[in-house]
Amino acid sequence: RFGSGTVQELNFRSSKNVWGYFSVVASGGLHEFADSQFGHCFSWGEDRHDARENLVVALKELSIRGDFRTTVEYLIKLLETEEYQNNRISTAWLDKLISEKVQAEKPPTMLGVICGALHIGDQTITTSFQNFQASLEKGQILPTHSLNNKVDVEFNYDFVKYRSQVVKTGVSTYFISMNQSFIDIEAHRLSDGGLLISFDGSSHTTYMKEEVDSYRITIGNRTCVLHKENDPTVPDPKR
Repeated sequence: RFGSGTVQELNFRSSKNVWGYFSVVASGGLHEFADSQFGHCFSWGEDRHDARENLVVALKELSIRGDFRTTVEYLIKLLETEEYQNNRISTAWLDKLISEKVQAEKPPTMLGVICGALHIGDQTITTSFQNFQASLEKGQILPTHSLNNKVDVEFNYDFVKYRSQVVKTGVSTYFISMNQSFIDIEAHRLSDGGLLISFDGSSHTTYMKEEVDSYRITIGNRTCVLHKENDPTVPDPKR
């Protein structure tokens, strides 16, 4: 399905075994003559197995961020299935995957929840500070409660409702509590709008794209969608 919008980042590493091209204009928009397949990747190997492995590695290193979603993660999932590896593929096989609602690999649930809560909390706290600062510059003084370093965050993920509290404890440190447990996180805002977060001895680069009824969280090359306030017992037709 064709997706409109602009591309904020496209990073693809060509090599002697993998190459590709993308129909993106200099301003970041999709080329006017591009169809839904705005990018094409090709792979070569001594045999089919090598070519497939080369393509999987290249797709995992491919980074595309924009106003639209891509099929990169799903293609990786397809290429790593046993049927594809053994060349037992057909349109019937694809129909079977669709009927079974096979999805691309998602990040670990709690990693997605933590990154989502941090993104939403940081955005709310930052916006509050910017509004307060803008009012002071105009000679207006807003109530002190409008400037807060603590925010409650709620969203639904996989039909489970998550409630957490995000507290900004320093320039680049946060405290997230949920269900009588907590975690300290170090987060640095990147020049491209992403966050580099560190906790439990691991670091992750993550991005958030807010949509009308959800937040799209990308962590590395995996994506999860957190739905805004609604009834988690009611199936979402977009899922």
